[in-house]
Amino acid sequence: MNHIHVCLVSEQTIPNILSLYHNQPDRIIFCTSEKMEKLGKSDAIINTLKLYGLDYSSKFDRVLVDQDCLEDCEARLSNIAQKYSNHKFVVNLTGGTKIMVLGAYNVFKSIENTQMIYTPIPKNEFIEVFPRKGNCKSPIPLTLRLSVEAYVSAYGVKIKNRSKLEQLKSDAIKNRENSTWMIRNYEAIEGLLCCFIKEKWVFVESSG
Repeated sequence: MNHIHVCLVSEQTIPNILSLYHNQPDRIIFCTSEKMEKLGKSDAIINTLKLYGLDYSSKFDRVLVDQDCLEDCEARLSNIAQKYSNHKFVVNLTGGTKIMVLGAYNVFKSIENTQMIYTPIPKNEFIEVFPRKGNCKSPIPLTLRLSVEAYVSAYGVKIKNRSKLEQLKSDAIKNRENSTWMIRNYEAIEGLLCCFIKEKWVFVESSG
């Protein structure tokens, strides 16, 4: 029995990335909207998972729904439930619109071998909200902590200077105390920082 992971896509991609890494399903179903696809949110999730050795490039379905129409969400997710009726479902209810969440819950609550989860932002844990068995269950920890590269990738930012990341990270650690001091004293040194920026731009323009 294969594991099908249903993601409700929204601007917050990290909860889906964390649960996908934790569960490592056989296939992903992106329940998404035209707006989210124009923003490249499903692709951002796929690309970020690749950084951790999980390649779902050919193992996902993209289900476009009307994010404000309950009937449309239920109908399209029902088709998915029927298509993969012999498989186990994990449905992440964290993303999407409230209508999408309602539609997903309504459809999958009657499907056997289904688990529905919710990842509170920004906690690294998830709560099992279905099936319900008595009292509320304790949150289950998610072990993955996103790297800087993975974090920006999750928001659709492509890194072109990957070879310099370790050096940049090392420099940032070395300058941590200076950076902390500058943040705490920003109002006092704002004018000086503006002068530095201005001088830098003058240098760039004159060297072109």
